[in-house]
Amino acid sequence: MTLKKCFYIFYLLIFCLTDSVVAQTDQDLKNEISKALIEEGLTGAVWSMVDADGKITMDAAGLNSKETGKPLKPTDRVNIGSITKTLIATGILRLATENKLDLNNPVGNYLPQFTFDNQWQASNPITVRHLLDHTSGLTDIRLWQIFSEHAKPNSPLEFAFTQHPNVLKVHAPPGEVFSYSNMGYTLLAMIIESVTNEKYESCLDRNLLAPLGMTNSTFQFVSQVGDNADANLAFGHLDNQIIYAALPMYLRPAGQFTTTAYDMAKFAQFLLSDGTINGQEFIHHDYLSQMGQAQNTVSKQKGLLVGYGLGAMTRDRHGVVGLAHSGNIVGYHAMLYWFPKFKKAFFISHNMDSETANYERFNAIFINI
Repeated sequence: MTLKKCFYIFYLLIFCLTDSVVAQTDQDLKNEISKALIEEGLTGAVWSMVDADGKITMDAAGLNSKETGKPLKPTDRVNIGSITKTLIATGILRLATENKLDLNNPVGNYLPQFTFDNQWQASNPITVRHLLDHTSGLTDIRLWQIFSEHAKPNSPLEFAFTQHPNVLKVHAPPGEVFSYSNMGYTLLAMIIESVTNEKYESCLDRNLLAPLGMTNSTFQFVSQVGDNADANLAFGHLDNQIIYAALPMYLRPAGQFTTTAYDMAKFAQFLLSDGTINGQEFIHHDYLSQMGQAQNTVSKQKGLLVGYGLGAMTRDRHGVVGLAHSGNIVGYHAMLYWFPKFKKAFFISHNMDSETANYERFNAIFINI
């Protein structure tokens, strides 16, 4: 057998193996999503699905940029906004699995430089778990923490707090009330940096994304223009199809993550697993099973089944209960949904942040497949 023929067979085998795991979605589904994009006035979307057998399918529809008319490809990179929190939480759970931190420890054990204005400090200090579950009693954001011309890709995370220390005021007894907080997840990234003595971006790129096989994703700042430009990153869009390039922000751990539909399917596969990689425990299975489960909140005590826990929410929509996290960042809207009972998942990212579009329509399409 000639060397050339050997190479041909090798590449044919690789292609067949890849095709058995990753494929495009069927044309009927693509047509339905394309129709919905047009009717909702959206620019484009990339998506992926994981079926009960672990097979990944992915595709795209619409435009990468309304300005150029370039089609959006399934392999184009996108931003996912607040779904970043699920990945930050998973990074924290990895450190907890390695016994490098304890979810029940007070935040002050890891960030002694911060003093919370917490009138319940003696009995209810803020713990790592409270930050993960959005039950710390902290408020959400200040506009300057998200929209600022002064923020840089590597601005110290503490800038989000030290400029105006009053943001550290606790408004409810920690652990009792769910109150979504982007600041809380920025504090979690600071805990990662404190424990590992490394920037959270590089730490998680290497110690979380690489083991999960998410090789086309990063926590580092990426934009469509400038020094951090990536030609594969789809442009974001605002209403009226105005293109928008990503800008740095102070609360970047709460919403800065660049990825692909395939990589998010890989992440979903892991969330549906027993927490092992190649037979080795990566994240303790109990942590994965607690995702989406509220802990001791007032609503939980009243018997409400919905809740937020360890980076995910329990969501009952379209006749199915699943775990999910949505994401909004300027120019993008995204959703990650996984269903442990059925071993299925889907991800979709629209490269347009619209004030009027019905994004729930797309979730219904995937859930009803």
